[in-house]
Amino acid sequence: MNNNLLSVLITFLLSTVIYSLANPATITYSVQLYDQFSGYNNNFQTNVTGARVTGLVKSTLNSTTRVPELVSTSNGGLNDAGHILNPSLFQYFFSPQINSSLPAENNPYSFDLVFTYDKNRNTYVYNNEDFFPIDRKGFDIDPEKRINLNGATYHNYHFCMKINSAFTYQGSEYFNFQTDHEVWAFINNKLVIDLGGIHGPIAERINTKTLGLTIGRIYNFDLFFCNRQTVGSKLKIEIDITYSCPFRDFCGVCLGDGSSCAGGRIK
Repeated sequence: MNNNLLSVLITFLLSTVIYSLANPATITYSVQLYDQFSGYNNNFQTNVTGARVTGLVKSTLNSTTRVPELVSTSNGGLNDAGHILNPSLFQYFFSPQINSSLPAENNPYSFDLVFTYDKNRNTYVYNNEDFFPIDRKGFDIDPEKRINLNGATYHNYHFCMKINSAFTYQGSEYFNFQTDHEVWAFINNKLVIDLGGIHGPIAERINTKTLGLTIGRIYNFDLFFCNRQTVGSKLKIEIDITYSCPFRDFCGVCLGDGSSCAGGRIK
C-alpha cells in the first residue's frame, strides 16, 4: 500500500471516529405526566396569586418512591403560603392514583421531551413558551371538566411532570431552568432547585462543581414540574450533561415503574 493511499485511509478512519463521537442533534427524555383535575385535587386552581415559596419539600428525595415529600403534612405555615390546601393529596402530584373511588384521581401518561443541540453553546435545550402536552386529553376529554379557562384560551392547565434519570458526572456540568410554575430538582437525591409555590417566571442555575460530586460516577437526576394554575405554562431547560439511563420500564420511561402506561403515550 503506497503512502498516499495509507494517508487517505487513516484520514477517513479518523473522520469516521470523530463523526461518531459528535453530539447527536437531539436527545430524548421519556418523562411521566400526571393529568390533574381541580375537582378531585383542590391543590389545583386555588384562584390566587402568589410568590416563590422555598422549603415546602424535604431537602432529601425519598430513595424508594423517588418523589418529593412535604416538610409538613399539616395545614398552615409554609403550606398555606405555597397554596397547598390539602397536604395529604400532595403525594399524587407525581404518583399515579387511578382509583376513581379515592381522592385525587389522576391520569398518568408517558411523554417524550426532546432536547435540541445548540452547537454555539454546546448544550441541549428544551424551550417551550406554551408547554401544554395534554390538551384535550385525560380529564379534558369531557368538555364539562374544562372549567378553568384563561379567558378565551383553552388549555389543559393542570398537570405535573416527573423525570427520574441519571447522568455521568464529567466535572463541570450545569443546568439552567426558566419557568413560571413549580420546579424541584434533585441531584444525588439532594434538593438543588427549589421553586415551590404559585409564582411568575423565574430563572435558576445549577453549577454541579459546588455539589461535591466525583468525576466518572453516575448520579441520579430527578426533576419535578407542576402547573397548578391557569395563565400560562413556560418551560426552558438547558443542560450539558452526559445522559445515562440504568434501565427503562416497559413504557419506555427511564427508571420508571410502568405506571405511566395506564394513560398511554402522548406523541
